[in-house]
Amino acid sequence: MIELPFQMDFDLNFINKNPDNNVLNRIYSEISNILPNPEVRIFIHTLNNDIVNFLEKLYLNGNHCKIIIQNPVAADNFKEISKKFELNINITDENYNFDLLNDYIYNLIIPVNISINLYRYIKNINSKNITKITIEHNNKNVEYEKLKQEINLLKKDTLISSKCFLIPYLEENEAEKYYLNNKAVRPFLTCSALWLSPEIDNEGKINMPCCNTGMSVLDFDFFEIWNSSEINNKREILQLKKQFNICKHCKKFYENNFLIVEDTILEYKNHKLIFENILNPVKSAPIIGIIQENNICMPTPIYSEEELKDISSSGLNLTVILK
Repeated sequence: MIELPFQMDFDLNFINKNPDNNVLNRIYSEISNILPNPEVRIFIHTLNNDIVNFLEKLYLNGNHCKIIIQNPVAADNFKEISKKFELNINITDENYNFDLLNDYIYNLIIPVNISINLYRYIKNINSKNITKITIEHNNKNVEYEKLKQEINLLKKDTLISSKCFLIPYLEENEAEKYYLNNKAVRPFLTCSALWLSPEIDNEGKINMPCCNTGMSVLDFDFFEIWNSSEINNKREILQLKKQFNICKHCKKFYENNFLIVEDTILEYKNHKLIFENILNPVKSAPIIGIIQENNICMPTPIYSEEELKDISSSGLNLTVILK
């Protein structure tokens, strides 16, 4: 058993093809050997018996599993599976037949570009069976001004907007950077996925958006790959650059970040701030506050100007704001 000072989370990307049992067994062997128990997200098109058995083993091992099924062709076992696992339906086809889902109560994930008339699309599919609609930002074939209009229509419809959540959460100036120009979003942050969030494909290969080693857990222990020179070199480059060009439009960037402080000292606007570590974990947010406690600085995610005001008036020693 390998004990880590932090928690990892694994993305298993089986959208294109389900892995065979050999791959599933190796992945389970590697994940189950890590403490604290990693969280697991599995992206899949079809839930066959091998996948269900694999998930059952992870469940018994104490791993929290989130299942994202893309354009499912049937929902026969969804109700039973959702008793143990967080289950989400990812719809990427504008003409998807929702009758296939029967009466199952579900959480829905859709990309913003599923329809140019996003509001009308969501209004048409909305039903009592949908408890939550997660709308994912996506920069492919999106007319930003039209998208803003559609989102405003959603916000005005209180019956629907109470179910809808946009991810990642972007301030208006961030959304303009995301869709309209080449400027980095949240340039003060660095994605932590190369350290904490490996992605494994159906062949057992570590296949990250920013790093593909070609090495599979069928041939190597996971940590042989994860600590390989190829991935370590990528980490070194990322520490220097803070972000790769693809970071801005990558889902992983908007989940967990590092605030990188070289030599543990940050000199910013006449402040000299001392941190315990070079890599300081923090949730991705449009504003990062630096709070001082016992002369040590800690980054804190802040998601709105209102939250910033609350923290500022709370008595916490909020020294610097990055935004």
